[in-house]
Amino acid sequence: MIKYIFLFCCFLLGLVCIFSLSVYYFSVHISRSKKQSSGGFFKGAFPTSFISFTILLLTLTAVTYYFIGRSDLIQTQYSQKKLEINFSKLIEGNSVDRYEAEIYVLYKKLKQSLLKRPKDLKGFKLLVTTSISLKEYRTARIAQEKVIQLRNPNINVEEYILYLDLAFLAAGGRVSLEASKMLKNAEVSYPRNEVLIFFKALEHFEKREYQKAVKIFYLLQENDKIDRDKIELLKQKLSQLKIIP
Repeated sequence: MIKYIFLFCCFLLGLVCIFSLSVYYFSVHISRSKKQSSGGFFKGAFPTSFISFTILLLTLTAVTYYFIGRSDLIQTQYSQKKLEINFSKLIEGNSVDRYEAEIYVLYKKLKQSLLKRPKDLKGFKLLVTTSISLKEYRTARIAQEKVIQLRNPNINVEEYILYLDLAFLAAGGRVSLEASKMLKNAEVSYPRNEVLIFFKALEHFEKREYQKAVKIFYLLQENDKIDRDKIELLKQKLSQLKIIP
């Protein structure tokens, strides 16, 4: 909101400057004799201070437009927490009496008990499974992150993939900074895993690196091991961008 107010103020200042210039121009034009040279008139009508101020005004306006109109070029990825908050606001009206369900009561008790047992690997795995069944993807994602921490350094690729799936779902189909970091760690141990490569394509979409995403799409199309639904998701993203694969 502050950015828009600033842009509006710059616009008003621009109008004031144009009005002042017009008044100054006509006053000088009337007072000066016709014999005055054009060079002298230009210096009189456009003093150095005014030119400097105009340049500054244009610069500030351009910077403001850049930050408002092209914000996608400034920050292409957001934190997992921010994406989850934004997504939860969209779906918060969809919950239906789940707080009265017995499974949800057990789910809450499990969460509370794990606060006292931070190294209970089986408990956190159970919390992941329970949270997924309740579509509590944010809790499932946090629990799976804890599983990975407890399993380190013996983390298998399925555990990495489960975290990335949950982070993607919890963020409403976005790839967060934390997900990218986890993906980078997974690629070190499993550089050729086709599902991790799929998430790399999603990361490229998030960063607006569309050509890299297209290359991965063609690469995965030739892979028989990857789920066709994942290929279809990439294809839909390309179609939305008017990129025909």
